[in-house]
Amino acid sequence: MPGNKNFHTIIETITSDVGEITSEVGGIPSTVGVIVYGAKSSVYGAEPTVYGAKSTAYGAKPSVFGAELTVYGAKSLAFGAKPTVYGAESFVYGAKTTAYGARLSGFGAKTLAFRAELGV
Repeated sequence: MPGNKNFHTIIETITSDVGEITSEVGGIPSTVGVIVYGAKSSVYGAEPTVYGAKSTAYGAKPSVFGAELTVYGAKSLAFGAKPTVYGAESFVYGAKTTAYGARLSGFGAKTLAFRAELGV
């Protein structure tokens, strides 16, 4: 059939017709869709702006709460000063631990020496 010019012409015609039908059917709804749905989207888009204003109003409350948290934050800093004192105690205990650690290292050295004598 590839040698048949009429068959080739029919295929081209069908293809072009289908393409035109597709563009007409697809083009009109898509244009309407852009306008209509776009307009609805704009309307709905306006509502989030209104809700956005409400959110801003609600957002002001967290700022107030934020100020309270800052006050509580100051208290936390005051409480934070105590852990610093406890931290100093931890350093003291840490020094003791280091001393014990040194003793354990001493025992470790003795153990290694004992193993060396045994030839382990």
